[in-house]
Amino acid sequence: MARYSEFKVQPIYDLAARWMQQCLQLDGSLIRDNVSLWTPANLDTLHKVFVGALDDGNRSFTEELADQIKPSRGL
Repeated sequence: MARYSEFKVQPIYDLAARWMQQCLQLDGSLIRDNVSLWTPANLDTLHKVFVGALDDGNRSFTEELADQIKPSRGL
């Protein structure tokens, strides 16, 4: 993959590498230390509240997502 750019892209590559390690390999978070987020139980909950409670309204994706995941915040 070419990495030449007239823009400063190295911070993006660094963040992507950190995301890959913290989130994909270690099930962690980029913004919170020592927390396991990407567990089967959490993914199951996300699937239930997001896919299982489809919101096909005409609002923005982030507005609909926020409403869909709101009930699961206390779990």
